[in-house]
Amino acid sequence: MSDSYKDLKKLAFALEKNINDTIKKELNNENIAKAAGIAAKTHARFLRSLQEYSEILSAPLNIPTKKDVSNIAKLIIQLEDKIDNMEEELIDVKELLQNKQSPDVSLQDTSHNSKKKQDNSQQKENKGKDNSEKKRHELKKLMALNYLLTSSAFLETEPHQRKKGERNG
Repeated sequence: MSDSYKDLKKLAFALEKNINDTIKKELNNENIAKAAGIAAKTHARFLRSLQEYSEILSAPLNIPTKKDVSNIAKLIIQLEDKIDNMEEELIDVKELLQNKQSPDVSLQDTSHNSKKKQDNSQQKENKGKDNSEKKRHELKKLMALNYLLTSSAFLETEPHQRKKGERNG
């Protein structure tokens, strides 16, 4: 049995070598390369026309095309980025609200020195400018939070519960 196996193995290797040589010889043939190039171009034209026809037929049949799915994927990625940004803003607003609820600790000098009073008034003026900037920033965050809360409440309602003419999104 081992002799017949060895003979079969030799025969298989010889056959494999002959097939490989034939393939190499045929692939190096210029006529076959030209024919393959023509076939590839024809196939590419066929695929383009098939894609055009599928896009033409998809509209009346209400079937999404590859482009439609690609565009939706891009929009979903943009939406995810916006949601991430809104989540970060929401966390900032939550932290601001928590900080507002904690008691303010202010260090005030109890001395009646006029020099210190002038310094304090100047510091308060500078803090007032900083506070107005902070308040504007907080207001923007609160507006974003309000938008988020009203939008999410709207999105959670079922379409039949909405007023006529309202849309999702």
